[in-house]
Amino acid sequence: MPHESPEKNFYPLFLDLSGLHCLVAGLGGVGSRKLQGLLHCAPASILALDMEAPAAELRPLLEQPCVRFEQRPFRDDDLDGRQLVFAATGNAEVNRHIALLCRERHILCNCIDAPAEGSFIVPAVARSGSMALALSTGGASPALSRRWKGELTTWLE
Repeated sequence: MPHESPEKNFYPLFLDLSGLHCLVAGLGGVGSRKLQGLLHCAPASILALDMEAPAAELRPLLEQPCVRFEQRPFRDDDLDGRQLVFAATGNAEVNRHIALLCRERHILCNCIDAPAEGSFIVPAVARSGSMALALSTGGASPALSRRWKGELTTWLE
């Protein structure tokens, strides 16, 4: 019998990104962290979009061979061929639009400012070598997950 709850229940999962084509729409603070996390896992490609020129500290990430940066707004056809999307534009309406299109196209999407609109959330992750621990609050309070990340890292070591 399925568990019925007014809140979304997320299935914990570690995903192999090799061969996947990703999109990061928005490279503000959160989008930049998502881009960095994706690069750590070596996807086939990442299309990174932002309306602004990239900050100097982002340039080394955007120069990675698998990354293509375009300074422009999101377009619906940016989803063509993508399997994993981060909607982090800084505009809630645009993020929800991206999440809706992803849902219609069966593309995994993390909607930064409205986790329930997307199909997955990203937990705080502590890594040590090949080991990783993840902690999630179900999207309710990312600050709580980040607070525990240091303790998880200590535990891993």
